[in-house]
Amino acid sequence: NVRLATEAKQKVLKDGGDPNKAQAVYKKILHNTSDKGQGLLADAGKPVPFIDVLHYDFVRESYSAWLLFLQKRRDASGISKNIFDSVIEPGKKLAPRWEKKGIRLVTYWSPAVYWIAFNMEDPVVGKSKSLRQALCLCFDMDNYLKVLFNNRGKRAVNLLPSTFKGHAEAGPGPYYTLDMKRAKAKIAAARKELGLKADEEIKLALDLAGTDSQTVQRGQFIRQQLDKIGVKLKLIPNDWPKLQQKVHNKQTQMYTMGWHADYPDAQNFLQLFYSPNIAKQTNNTNYANPEFDRLYRRISTMQDTPQRTKLYAKMVNMISEDVPVLLLTEPEGYVLFYNWVKNVKPHPIGYGYTKYRRIDTELRRKMGGRE
Repeated sequence: NVRLATEAKQKVLKDGGDPNKAQAVYKKILHNTSDKGQGLLADAGKPVPFIDVLHYDFVRESYSAWLLFLQKRRDASGISKNIFDSVIEPGKKLAPRWEKKGIRLVTYWSPAVYWIAFNMEDPVVGKSKSLRQALCLCFDMDNYLKVLFNNRGKRAVNLLPSTFKGHAEAGPGPYYTLDMKRAKAKIAAARKELGLKADEEIKLALDLAGTDSQTVQRGQFIRQQLDKIGVKLKLIPNDWPKLQQKVHNKQTQMYTMGWHADYPDAQNFLQLFYSPNIAKQTNNTNYANPEFDRLYRRISTMQDTPQRTKLYAKMVNMISEDVPVLLLTEPEGYVLFYNWVKNVKPHPIGYGYTKYRRIDTELRRKMGGRE
């Protein structure tokens, strides 16, 4: 909020505006983006919950769910890929025609990282670090986000969400960038590591976390990326229980997965690569590195200090070098609410906040919503 207000103030001054006007703009933005300015404190001190009963309806097709929202039979809605451009303007703001309908947009960053996991016990992807590095280097993440997610998110450049301590200290991993020259050099090195001839195909299999058309489309995009360096990819759609079973039984070579933070600390992500957690089925890449394990045991008993953050960064850099995962994205959430839904402030990790939500039933009735 302070950053946005400061940028607006500096723009007014840069354009030759009056300093008093610039300060007024600064204060207005601070107020409008504060909890009080957004009306989030209007119910402060009142007993909760405000809503007696919650109804959750499962609607399989996204367009059908969207129609229910337009008919005001739902209070909130996500925005599917196919309708995104008709709702959101290029500046990632809600188009005015939707605001006139009494709809507002809420966006938030999730402390999550999506990736393609490699089974480090696999005789191909587990054996060749150069292969894993090549797969990362050939991946066009900008187009992945643009084509499949309407640019809702950003490229993950190391294991940790960008808001976590240790992320900035570790910096971007050396292979989480598009560099076809290096990718081709690495794939040549991979053939030597695997004992393959220069013209011999590398064939891999990717287990997908879903069977729907959007998941398959993502898989097809991934296959196109690997094809650029001569790697042939077989796609295997799975429902969630089937994928979990295959991962736990070490029956996958590569699979789509990710992690959403349970709490705001790097250890929550680092635990996924601690080798004793293989037996606990928490380390599902089957990654094992004695030095990483030693540092993990050390940080597990440390207080939140600069020294611990420094070790976090060192461990993240180990993952960036060994690449047991091909990092994909950090997701950005977009949700639409009718103005009769009050007290909406997404929390990146916390749970149980629905008790603070309130429905202005009179306003909903006036706007033509359900009784």
